[in-house]
Amino acid sequence: MKKIINRKIYDTETAKVVFNEWKRPPNRPGEREFEDILYLKTNGEFFLVDDELSFHPLPKELAREWLEVRSDAETYLKYFEAEE
Repeated sequence: MKKIINRKIYDTETAKVVFNEWKRPPNRPGEREFEDILYLKTNGEFFLVDDELSFHPLPKELAREWLEVRSDAETYLKYFEAEE
């Protein structure tokens, strides 16, 4: 999928998947899961594609916070540093 936002191209075919967050809707057993996917463009920009296929460019700091809350330490440390 490709989307242009503020004259910039966000393409899921050329960007790297950083992390998938799978979710199940609360109080709705049997309803299918959906995902939010964080991508990294080749130029270092991050963007999020949500379950409704909306694209959300993320500043590096917001991408860091999103990943810190949702991913494991190994994934986080591939893209950001952390103090001991």
